[in-house]
Amino acid sequence: MNHCVIFTIALSIIMQPYCNGMENEMKNKLSSFIIDEHYRPTSTLLNILKTTGIEHNGTLENIVTETQKHWLRPANKERWENETVFILHHKNPSKLFTDLELIQEIKPAQQQYNHVVLLGSTIQSIRNRLAYLITLWNNGVRFDSINILAGQRPLDKTIESLEILLDTTSTALSCKQSWQLNGALPTTETEMIKMIFDQADLPSEWNNIAINFVETPMQQTENDSQRRPNTHDTIVEWITLYNPQAGSILAISSQPFIGYQDAVLRNFLPKNFTVETVGYECSNDYKIPTILDSLARWIYNEYQISKKHQ
Repeated sequence: MNHCVIFTIALSIIMQPYCNGMENEMKNKLSSFIIDEHYRPTSTLLNILKTTGIEHNGTLENIVTETQKHWLRPANKERWENETVFILHHKNPSKLFTDLELIQEIKPAQQQYNHVVLLGSTIQSIRNRLAYLITLWNNGVRFDSINILAGQRPLDKTIESLEILLDTTSTALSCKQSWQLNGALPTTETEMIKMIFDQADLPSEWNNIAINFVETPMQQTENDSQRRPNTHDTIVEWITLYNPQAGSILAISSQPFIGYQDAVLRNFLPKNFTVETVGYECSNDYKIPTILDSLARWIYNEYQISKKHQ
């Protein structure tokens, strides 16, 4: 047999796992649902822009400008406070959002990761995200560390009341039957998440896994006020405080924030990390303003990433 043929066959055998991995990465790359390989908007994204009446010149830069103007929630409003009204000229909005991977569950593509990043949120979302992570573990997904990216956001008493904090029954998260509050009630997001971990019936194997709570300070604004830390702030704090070893990251979020938070992680993490963001599906009572707000932030971060490759 010709030596060149033998070399080609051997090389294909060696490279096959790598190529399969690259193929899987492309299949699971969330950005491909809103932009193509040339950083142009996909037909699916253009469709939802048309449906919501967003006028643009077809460039990603202009689409960012218009969606930031029309879709972002009002300043100083949290997601759960957004009551903006949108009219969608479409008989089936759920299909639009499904086509953009905005409301359905996103599952991991692998079984082994170096780091889990659990993205902070309000109490019910955190309980659900932790329950989702435990389910992944029970299904064979493994990781070397759990990193909770949270901050000193004051708790919102309308959705994080005393009753909700202490209620360990009305949640998808399996909690210890004997759990009792030991110490003061939490007042910040990080303290609340620590309490949830204390409440939860965690896998016993996690006793051998590093669990890091990243408590990101409130952030100073230009007008000398303070704002809660966002996903970007918590990423910077994690890298600064823990200097994690480069490798693969499984980020735990929930819909409709998976695409947006995946793009933020890819935008701001060092390039020697690989990121895969997953999470559970939207509940039936999802709000269109929340989905469009998240989509606008997703498009913005994909545009920021595209500028680094131009």
